[in-house]
Amino acid sequence: MPQTQRILSEIMLQNSVSLRRLAARVGMSPSLLSLMCNRKRTFRIEHKFNIAKYFNLDMDDIIWPDQ
Repeated sequence: MPQTQRILSEIMLQNSVSLRRLAARVGMSPSLLSLMCNRKRTFRIEHKFNIAKYFNLDMDDIIWPDQ
């Protein structure tokens, strides 16, 4: 059964994951992740893959800030 799409910030909040913690877990700087979440930079496919993998989701299950 496919999961309903959820916004990245909502997923982080529901999982009690801070921006700094997520950035560290997926191998990027907190400042880069912050820029992407604030639509000042674009998520690359590898960023989306690593973040989705961290939350055990498919990339399509997440509504990304740059969509």
